[in-house]
Amino acid sequence: MSSQRAKRGESRLEKTLDLLIQGGLLLVVVLAPLPFGSVEPWAYSALELGVAGVALLYLYRLFLFPATTRVTFSPLLIPAAGLLLLMGAQLLPLPAGWVRAISPRTAELYEGTLLGAPSRASGVTQADAAALGQARDLAPIRRPLSQAAFATRTYLLKGAAFTLFLFLFLNAFRDAWQIRRVLYLFVAVGTFEAFYGVLEYLSGHQHIFTYQKRFYTDAATGTFINRNHFAAFLEMTLLVALGLLFSRLREPQVEETWRERLLALTDRRASLNLTLLLCIAIVSVGLVLSYSRAGIILGLTAAGCFCLAQLRHGWSLQKTLLVALLAGVVFVPVYGVGYWTLTGRYALLTGEMTTPGGRMAVWRKTAEIIRDFPLAGTGVGTFQYVFPRYREATTTARGDRGRGPAGGRDLPGGADLVASRRRSVGRFDPSNRVRVRTPGRGTSRDGGLLSPDTGEPACADVSDGMPGDAGGRIREHRTRGARPCLIGGWRCLSWGSPRSWSTERWP
Repeated sequence: MSSQRAKRGESRLEKTLDLLIQGGLLLVVVLAPLPFGSVEPWAYSALELGVAGVALLYLYRLFLFPATTRVTFSPLLIPAAGLLLLMGAQLLPLPAGWVRAISPRTAELYEGTLLGAPSRASGVTQADAAALGQARDLAPIRRPLSQAAFATRTYLLKGAAFTLFLFLFLNAFRDAWQIRRVLYLFVAVGTFEAFYGVLEYLSGHQHIFTYQKRFYTDAATGTFINRNHFAAFLEMTLLVALGLLFSRLREPQVEETWRERLLALTDRRASLNLTLLLCIAIVSVGLVLSYSRAGIILGLTAAGCFCLAQLRHGWSLQKTLLVALLAGVVFVPVYGVGYWTLTGRYALLTGEMTTPGGRMAVWRKTAEIIRDFPLAGTGVGTFQYVFPRYREATTTARGDRGRGPAGGRDLPGGADLVASRRRSVGRFDPSNRVRVRTPGRGTSRDGGLLSPDTGEPACADVSDGMPGDAGGRIREHRTRGARPCLIGGWRCLSWGSPRSWSTERWP
């Protein structure tokens, strides 16, 4: 490889820029899982800025050395670009006629939440023009197809950062040895996550660095809040580690004795194989102790199929013993630690499927959303804002536990399962009135009902009759909004600055 660099005659500045670009991309890979899986706004915003910084270095290298800077557009970028175009189309402000033609139910939503609103932006603007004696032709109101434009805009920025990262990665790491080193780094990060999660779980400490966990304290989650996110990360790590291990296995020579084969374990190649084997065992244990039902099934099934494919491709006693050793290392200790917890998790699955308001109810209502918005959808990232309009009163869907330390609500009597998903306020009932007060400033979180013309959350959570209310117990919700509003018979209030909201019943 050094001879190839010498032939190309790369300068010192070119090599420095290459190191900075590659180091920045690797730093993103290492740091992304650490701040609660980068689900907090500050965390994924920092990652987006980091990718943008690496992109600027790449453009600088392209400007200085266009001949030696690789610019290749891989077919892998096509699906990502298609998703970006879809989100851009969902955010594009369209006339009311276009919205009705593309998504009639979205047009009905806008009309139903702005009762009596004119088709043109008149009001104060028209009055001002009349007072000045001017005739003013006002443009028609344009609205996007996304029912939560701010959420779709957030995902558009994330998607652009991911697509840009993929483009930079494919052009920065060109050789097989470079890609192999990146995979080793990925396995190291995944092994750390698994080891840290298992250590916190078995010790009962259950912290993420200095943050004391409030959710999923009965499972290993590493530096993630959500055990399913943790399991998905370990699934990828497990398959990468297995691929690296099987690619390094050498076939023993027929003339080698068992002593020679035993001594061969001490060389550098065999030591790295043993390290990979240890990493696979740690990651597998972490995956099982996450108690993520879908994660465990998909991860171990994919790993088993991969091992069977390797055995079928080139069967050997060494590979067979290796697979058996992997299974023993994983399942023997896990049986004594988490067997009953894991089987109990799967035993609950039947009840969750058959109980009214369980998973089947959520999936059925999700299918109704797809049926109502088949062409353009409701906007990427808008499910948590659209689903409350479809959910049944008996639905007990869990709140979102993947949004960082404040991702869930600590409400009494299981009310967090309802309040964290009820972004739109309950219908105003004079016999059961709710007043909203703003005692002080707080951290801005998920918004409420959307303002159709701004796409910003415009309401606080002031739902009537939530379970666990206990006679008007005060709850705190966090939101951010645009202005006070009265939309379609729904009572809601909001202010321009972030505030802590609380609700209480009037006597």
